Amino acid sequence: MIGVEAGLYIGSVSDLKDAQSLIDAGVTHILTVDSEEAAVTGFHTKFVRALDDASTDLLSRLDDCVCFICEALRTHSESKSSAVLVHWYNF
Repeated sequence: MIGVEAGLYIGSVSDLKDAQSLIDAGVTHILTVDSEEAAVTGFHTKFVRALDDASTDLLSRLDDCVCFICEALRTHSESKSSAVLVHWYNF
């Protein structure tokens, strides 16, 4: 899991499976970009179905994803206890 800025991390599916690291980092929101939805509980989640392919249209989902991330970061700046992990399988 790589920190991008305060409260925002990017990572892979292996990071998603490391519950202790997520808890230690204060992750409360998870944005998954993948062909299959991750089975996670105890987090606010957003799933974007996407194949790892150059023809996949991610731009049409970008506004939704940015809103999800911004809401998590807004919560983080207000309470200092919220962070978001953006992950995809082949990171």
